[in-house]
Amino acid sequence: MKALFSISAIVVLAILIGCQKESLPTAAGEPNISVQKPGNRNEVADATLLRQQVETKSKLIQEKVEEMNRQNPAGSRSNSFAKVTGVIKVPGDYETIQEAVDAAEDGAIINVTGSFNGNIWVDGKTNLTINGGDGATVTGQQPYYAPFIIRWAENVTIKGFNLVGVVYVYSTQGATIKGNDVSGPNDGIEILGSSRCTIFGNTVHDKMPGPIGTGDGIYLDGSSENVIKGNHIFSNDKYGIGVIAGTRNSLRDNIISNNQGGVYWVATYQNSLRDCRTFSNLYRGIWIIESSENEIKDSEFLRNQFGIMLTGSSDNLIKDVTCNENEMGGIHFYYNCLNNMVANATADNNRTWEGFYLDYETANNTIKDSEARGNGTCDVIDYGTDNIFINNDFGSFNCVL
Repeated sequence: MKALFSISAIVVLAILIGCQKESLPTAAGEPNISVQKPGNRNEVADATLLRQQVETKSKLIQEKVEEMNRQNPAGSRSNSFAKVTGVIKVPGDYETIQEAVDAAEDGAIINVTGSFNGNIWVDGKTNLTINGGDGATVTGQQPYYAPFIIRWAENVTIKGFNLVGVVYVYSTQGATIKGNDVSGPNDGIEILGSSRCTIFGNTVHDKMPGPIGTGDGIYLDGSSENVIKGNHIFSNDKYGIGVIAGTRNSLRDNIISNNQGGVYWVATYQNSLRDCRTFSNLYRGIWIIESSENEIKDSEFLRNQFGIMLTGSSDNLIKDVTCNENEMGGIHFYYNCLNNMVANATADNNRTWEGFYLDYETANNTIKDSEARGNGTCDVIDYGTDNIFINNDFGSFNCVL
């Protein structure tokens, strides 16, 4: 487990470089952004902030995983009930969801009505569906505040519940978390070391720090080929969606608003974000750190602090996006951003700084068929090397160099 969760902290640490800095004024609540020389807004302070969050989160989750597995090892969910197939009613056939889960054979459907308290363990099940119907409620309890804990399972579905706490998915293939309302302590939904899971049509809101999370809406760590689609994620203490050390995860048709931040990707590869609306988040719409070959398409980033920010990331594609009316800037590249492509992007009316900004140590990035007008200090500033601009509509260019 240490390898799974430590990679995110290691990668972010790699971008931090100690240097003498000078502080610039910033928006309320945001750490100071620093510069080494005029025009270079070195994102050390912001990277430090995320590094601290990642290190704390990764350590916490690692400790909780070890504790869970030690106290509830594989095979510990045995019981005296006869194994049951088909449809199981709770209450009715069983008085608690845990009893029904423990008795269920592979392929069973558990239909739940009413309200329950507890952390429900779903270990080693295959093709099990747990259906909350018209809104059965499960409230997680100490020490984890996790209404569902899914481990070592395959094709388990949790749908139609009101859930207070975190839905925790560990070392599982093909889980579906669908049509739930998730609030309360911890992250909303955590996907850890798992693949081919689908997180669809959930409302995730008002998340706050708890025993297994910092208050992100949806959090993926060391997971691949998952689909996060059609969710409404809002008013969470931290980011709407966080992906760390993930590969080929797909974010589609999500609405992400009024969180501390919209989306962060750290050490990701070949992930995609499409048809999403990310707006009115306190910090970045999406922040991509030390990541490559990702795609952002057909999406809006409006009225955040920044629309899209890349730090130390290369070979990414940003296409058909709108980054307007953000408090600080539209699309900004920092630290060794190389060979990224921006096409058909709009970055208008960002209030304080630029629509497009390419920092020192950026090179060979291309911006084409794009627009930037009515921004704060300047519409476009390029401090980098061999960046390419083709067929754009810019109101001003390098006006404060």
